[in-house]
Amino acid sequence: MKDPSFFDEPCCGENWLLIGDAAGHVDPLTGEGIPYALWGAELASEAIRRGDILSFDTHWKQAYGKDLINACKMHDLFYNPFFIELVLSISITKQYPIKHPL
Repeated sequence: MKDPSFFDEPCCGENWLLIGDAAGHVDPLTGEGIPYALWGAELASEAIRRGDILSFDTHWKQAYGKDLINACKMHDLFYNPFFIELVLSISITKQYPIKHPL
């Protein structure tokens, strides 16, 4: 997911609710989604328990929505060939001593 406006779409309605991958709650830089699925499940269960499913959208956006949006904004920089080349060249020129476990 590279477009931050994707997260403006609702993840719930009167009789439905999406969490995790189904809601698109996956970090666009790392592909990591399990923590967001678990966090979303907790927020969803609270909304269901309160009898206010529609509040889920507000709560997930407050909890981790900014993280996903910021990662979307960084996607093009992070995967830019020039940036990758720069990071690799810096890491190759650095020498890290290998310590033997014994």
